[in-house]
Amino acid sequence: EQIQAVMQPTIETLRQEFHQELSLAKTTTHLENLKVKYLGKKSPIQNLMRALKDVPPEKRPECGKWINDLKEEITAALDNNQEKLLAS
Repeated sequence: EQIQAVMQPTIETLRQEFHQELSLAKTTTHLENLKVKYLGKKSPIQNLMRALKDVPPEKRPECGKWINDLKEEITAALDNNQEKLLAS
């Protein structure tokens, strides 16, 4: 329960920070930096994935889904913005 109580707000905070930074991204380089920051090997999302080992086994699928949903959301938003920047 404690891990979940920490993980969900952490994911929500990451989501908000990402979208805030994304709204300021004006170049493809900036988008690439965001990608590394949020999806790279030392990113907060990877830290969350590593923290899954500390989650009780019965809660792992749910917590893993939250992390994967965030990862997919960030990937889609970055791709979408990349296309918009390249089109303009």
